[in-house]
Amino acid sequence: MSEGAYPPESVGETPPGSATLVLVRHGESRWNAAGVLQGQLCEGLSEHGRLQAAAVAEYLVKAHGDATLIARSDIDRVAQTAAPAEERLGLQVLIEPRLREIDLGSWSGRPRAEVLAEHHAELMGWLRCEDVRAGGSGETLTELRERVWAAMEDLGDRLAGEGGGSAILFTHGGPVRTTTAAVLGLPPGAERRIQPVRNGSVTVVRRDPDGAGGHEWRLVAYNRADHLP
Repeated sequence: MSEGAYPPESVGETPPGSATLVLVRHGESRWNAAGVLQGQLCEGLSEHGRLQAAAVAEYLVKAHGDATLIARSDIDRVAQTAAPAEERLGLQVLIEPRLREIDLGSWSGRPRAEVLAEHHAELMGWLRCEDVRAGGSGETLTELRERVWAAMEDLGDRLAGEGGGSAILFTHGGPVRTTTAAVLGLPPGAERRIQPVRNGSVTVVRRDPDGAGGHEWRLVAYNRADHLP
């Protein structure tokens, strides 16, 4: 997939009961900038990441100001990214641990180059989206996908129960990428076919009623970043 919005963000005619989920990856963290593997650990946003968070808030107010809920990971770099939007939109905020990044086990908090030197085969397999148990005691990509997808379905049910609407989800690159793969019907491991998610980018998915008592998902936009500084 190419950088920026794909397909162009346009929800078009939204059927009654549809649930739109706007997924935002956190801004650049200090560890992103330093090449440190994070997982569920955190050093907070860099200065550039704070600028991205402000730009994200500006964009969300204009493009998704009709949202009724914000849900976010409980990790600090996400909380810091969400804060400007939370202040401006004034919505209920749901803390959702299932939106956390993948648990990288013993790799967490270590420079990527150092982990690559010591665990080359395992890290390269993980980077290729193979089902490696990260850091020995962390999660596999399949486990991440199942955890995050359960949260997507629950949030979709919540919005549908309110007659439809949209929610803004502040999360991480792994959850955005696995959600996109699931929406597209790609099997686990096929995430490697999807471009990595930019810090501060916006991805939009929508769950529509299928007319037979079920629902179907569609991708509205992926990795949109034209609002960023």
